[in-house]
Amino acid sequence: MKKILCTLLLMAVCSLSFAQYVRRGSTIAVNGQEQDKTATLTMLVQVGGQELADNWSAAASRRGLGIGLTAGGFTVAAIGSAIAIGGAITGGLLGGTVGAVVGDAQGGVNSGVKAMSPAITGGLIAAGVGLAAGIVGIVQISSAKKKLNGMVSQLNGNAASLSIGAAPSGVGLTYSF
Repeated sequence: MKKILCTLLLMAVCSLSFAQYVRRGSTIAVNGQEQDKTATLTMLVQVGGQELADNWSAAASRRGLGIGLTAGGFTVAAIGSAIAIGGAITGGLLGGTVGAVVGDAQGGVNSGVKAMSPAITGGLIAAGVGLAAGIVGIVQISSAKKKLNGMVSQLNGNAASLSIGAAPSGVGLTYSF
């Protein structure tokens, strides 16, 4: 077990030692030095050409859009849910209170919830739209992250991979870099 852990640790250290470029959000760190967005794009033009810099900008913009959609969407979903739940509770309580005073508590609850149904419906619609926007945002972030990481791997020129497969003596690990 110690040999396996030592081997995995050695493989991780070796793969990190070959990485000259590391992605930090929408920027790249070169040899541990973090760059700003302008320096990142300038470096990408010098190393990989204008097309690589344009692709990086597009993926970074999509990542930012995804973060905005996710944060905004889930915020709208939370507020919409609160409005729908609050409308149902408020309608039931107010209707029940008024109904109890009049002598028909069940009818009061029903009429109270019915009176609040536009708020409940609006809250549910907002929650649904917000949830959909949040899911679209997560997909955007994931797609952009994959593209940005692929461009960094292209810059590094290494495709380190760890494979598990059949070997003559059982199962074996293959580390390629």
